[in-house]
Amino acid sequence: MTTSANYNCSVTNSLQSPQVLPTKPQPSWDGSIVAINAFQQNNNPNPGYEQTLSYLPFANGATTLGAASTSTLSLDVTSVNSKGQTITNTLYNLIFAQSNNLFPILNTSAMLGFVPPCSYPQ
Repeated sequence: MTTSANYNCSVTNSLQSPQVLPTKPQPSWDGSIVAINAFQQNNNPNPGYEQTLSYLPFANGATTLGAASTSTLSLDVTSVNSKGQTITNTLYNLIFAQSNNLFPILNTSAMLGFVPPCSYPQ
């Protein structure tokens, strides 16, 4: 039995404008964010801080999402398992960070649902 899946995950950057702290002003940040896939793959020999991180592009192909914007991430990254089979990852550790210096804003997880129609939470 083949079950179709929806690999799209909606993302809303609700920042209206950067929050400037009196001690650490951020005049060069426009409020845009990037999405980073930080899920530790089974075949990744580098634990913890040595793991490979990768940008996830938004629906328009860009790696940044502007302030007060909504877009979609396609969570359809594949990897090769220990048996040499290519599989689609169903679990993601997502880091949303400032686009100018990669300072983390939010760390969250997303997992593809098990019940058809399989999809990520919106």
